[in-house]
Amino acid sequence: CARLLAGGETQILITAPRPAAVEALFERLAVLCPSGRRQANVFSLEAAHEAADSPCVRFIAPDALVELALAGEQGGAGALLLVDEAAAIPAPLLSRMLAAFPRIAFATTVHGYEGSGRGFALRFREHLDRQTPGWQGLHLATPIRWAADDPLERLTDRLLMLNAEPDEADDKAEPDASSRATGEASIIECSRDALAADESRLRALFGLLVQAHYRTQPSDLRRLLDGPGGRVVCLGEPHTRAVALTVDEGGFAPDLAEQVARGERRPRGHLLAQSLAAHAGSRGALTSRVRRVMRIAVDPRARRLGHGRALLAAELAKASEEDIDLFGASFGAEAGLMAFWQQSGFRAVRLGLTREASSGEHALMVARATSARGDELLSGLAASFQALLPS
Repeated sequence: CARLLAGGETQILITAPRPAAVEALFERLAVLCPSGRRQANVFSLEAAHEAADSPCVRFIAPDALVELALAGEQGGAGALLLVDEAAAIPAPLLSRMLAAFPRIAFATTVHGYEGSGRGFALRFREHLDRQTPGWQGLHLATPIRWAADDPLERLTDRLLMLNAEPDEADDKAEPDASSRATGEASIIECSRDALAADESRLRALFGLLVQAHYRTQPSDLRRLLDGPGGRVVCLGEPHTRAVALTVDEGGFAPDLAEQVARGERRPRGHLLAQSLAAHAGSRGALTSRVRRVMRIAVDPRARRLGHGRALLAAELAKASEEDIDLFGASFGAEAGLMAFWQQSGFRAVRLGLTREASSGEHALMVARATSARGDELLSGLAASFQALLPS
């Protein structure tokens, strides 16, 4: 930024999920440009009273930046935008930035929890290929905060699986579609004790989850291995092609359900059951047995082959066998995801009123009945949702 300003650039726009993310940038600019001055989120080469239009670096929040671009107040010919921590900004906002700015650079961590492994790079690459097919990528791998091959860093990576990746065993010889057909792949429930004892399998499985979800955290590894009421189901042997994590919710005693419904108690977890009770007015969601899909991920090399639907079908059958009433999920209401769940027979039961920061979409809750009681509960929830949706 300092070199660009010195070279005659009049304005460099910076965006990031939060202002704190670019504090280091402003601090470094102050060192490199001692004659400059910072006011709030703008760094100018000259004091504001000397030249109101002096060359500057300006931070604007992502949503505000997109609104300004849509109004024609930012972007356009010659405009320059630098995006930091891009993986933490919803892809729809990034796409709008890409359309508005002819010169743009996206910077993000693409390995480890901070940047969700390779998931962001893989997903956003589709937008780049479609909108700007001539884009260029640069990858920085040398650590700057510790020495290369630092033993403590290696230990931390291994203990928390910060560098978990999907199994790469099939990369060199990609099987044809027929050999990877869902019907030939086994679906098994993975014993969490067995996973804890098999580090290579756990790493491959967790790598799929890290890659598929930006918000994966070290606590998710703990939850996978010993969270109460959790199940891990995998498709594919010996190499995992897809994985689903589910958790059991609800089933509260009537007196506890009443306290939860009145807002006096809030047991940890139970996202679907408690949300449907609080926002959809359903006491039955608290006393019924609910199973929620926390995560579902498919290896990028095996997508569009029905593996995700096969996992869901197996879990629905299992839920029915185990007297679960309602089987559901909560996710950002993106068109592709909605189509996936709709094609699997799930119905919408609740829509969040605001967009989630992590996905840029409204949270959508969907469900399928897996018992007679669940049928009655789902009919009421779906009817209530449809009645409220217009308002």
